[in-house]
Amino acid sequence: MQAARADELLHEWNLLGAPEAFSEPEQLLAAFFGASTVGLAILDQQLRYQAINNTFAAMSGIPAEAHLGRTLQDVLGDSASQLEPIFQRVLVTGQPALNVELTAVLPSNSEVGYWIANYFPIKDRVGRVKQIGAIFIDTTRQKKLEESLSSLGERNCKARETVCRCCWKSAPHSPALSLI
Repeated sequence: MQAARADELLHEWNLLGAPEAFSEPEQLLAAFFGASTVGLAILDQQLRYQAINNTFAAMSGIPAEAHLGRTLQDVLGDSASQLEPIFQRVLVTGQPALNVELTAVLPSNSEVGYWIANYFPIKDRVGRVKQIGAIFIDTTRQKKLEESLSSLGERNCKARETVCRCCWKSAPHSPALSLI
């Protein structure tokens, strides 16, 4: 990544802190991309991947280098259709799209995945949107746990109803029924 481009990114992110903390913007950006546990991506105006981190590559199931220069559609197939309007809106309005919930089956996976994504404009020095940054948090595991808990709750409720009906049929006037 060119130093000028990294400078633009840092300028647009309105970072706060001591100037010396950001004296090496390219190294700072590389450190964030390399150490992050969330998926990070930068796309150009034609929605081609310009940079991604390994976490994003692992989420998509496609090696990082296979993303670069390719479009959303190239990499994500039909799943890109739900992302493209969001990216286009950020490009046109210059406003971020935050906490967007995504559900998709990616070409590299046969199971449904879930993510929360944040998209933000990366502007040049005169304020034009030149790129879009994206942050993806994989929530698949949490969603599946929620679904399992919900299913357990429903089964528990049905079991209790069955027990109550059985008790009522066997002793309709029993005072013990009020305890169930």
